[in-house]
Amino acid sequence: CGAVRSLCELAGSVGVNLSFDQSVELLREDFECLQRRLKSGNIVTSRRLARESLSRLIYSSLDLDRPNYWMDEQLTSGQKRLIFMARTELLDLEYAPYKEGESSSCTICNTGHREDILHLLGKCPVLGEFRSGFLGARSLGLEEVRSFLNGRHGWRNVAEFLETTLAYRTDIYEFL
Repeated sequence: CGAVRSLCELAGSVGVNLSFDQSVELLREDFECLQRRLKSGNIVTSRRLARESLSRLIYSSLDLDRPNYWMDEQLTSGQKRLIFMARTELLDLEYAPYKEGESSSCTICNTGHREDILHLLGKCPVLGEFRSGFLGARSLGLEEVRSFLNGRHGWRNVAEFLETTLAYRTDIYEFL
């Protein structure tokens, strides 16, 4: 059967020899081994692709073993979601690699700078007071933004900064 042959080829590609001539228990163990190896391979592949990304300035250099924010009981699920979206550069900002042809300039400060996670978290001059209050500086460089998105200064201040500035941003857009 073609499906069985394809499954055996997939298993063989990760070093698992599936044999349907053995007991159900041994076959179950082989399938569990196949599942572990495929999952491990997917993680390795995903991390490699993240590191090779040309469009994700921050994500490609984050510490992917460190994001323990989901275990932080002090954070709400909404705050955890914001941290995830900031770390993966999926916040709904003016710049996104998938928004081809659209303006990517920050409409908060109107300086013409691209509104990406680096600009939001580190550079936008209009957000300087928020940044100073939550993150301790009016402006942050690329390495400092990476450090905050790696949780090196705790997650709470990053989460509260994101909540506050994104709400402020929404209010500005609604006013316009």
